[in-house]
Amino acid sequence: MKWIFISDDLQVRLEGGRPRWSRPGVSLKQAIEMVGFWLRTHENAVADIWLEMAGDELDLQRRTAEILKRDQAVEAAVEALDRLIGGEPSEPTSASAARALAISVREEERGTQRKFIQGEEAFVLRDYDGALAHLGPLADRGHPSACFYMGRLYSEAAGVPQDYVKAYMWFHLAAEFGSQHPANEAKRRIAKLMSAEELKEARKITSSD
Repeated sequence: MKWIFISDDLQVRLEGGRPRWSRPGVSLKQAIEMVGFWLRTHENAVADIWLEMAGDELDLQRRTAEILKRDQAVEAAVEALDRLIGGEPSEPTSASAARALAISVREEERGTQRKFIQGEEAFVLRDYDGALAHLGPLADRGHPSACFYMGRLYSEAAGVPQDYVKAYMWFHLAAEFGSQHPANEAKRRIAKLMSAEELKEARKITSSD
């Protein structure tokens, strides 16, 4: 993809499925804002694609930072428990049980988030088979953001046959489980593309009655 000239000192492009920009000292968030402002007065499909991919990349960066922050908090809690115990006692104690539980929870969260990041990164890089392999099992277990990406896979025919009913269902579940992604907005957008019969089926599937 060729460079798109946004301003005299900012050019953007996609390189290997990742957003790139030329201006030193500009963060990805700032570049997204500048491209978004530029698009208000220009029509450029390639820049639209860049903006979408950059948004996915920024979201991935934010989630990685959140995971690292959460890991640091768990590590601090485990260290505090270690100090409280003062070494591993010969007999089980409530403190040692709490430490074991904290470690178990930490490892489980790490494993889940590692799989999600791998799936999200695969989606950003348009490796849809990889995205499906990582995100599908997580979505089946109720991971809200994985549900959102499953909705995108089915709505965009990305690695799977296009299926608006399934996309609607996954967006609905993502919203129900509290996804930070705009799941309700995506569900409304999909509803406008569906036939009356498809919409009826989707609403029947997602009805809690």
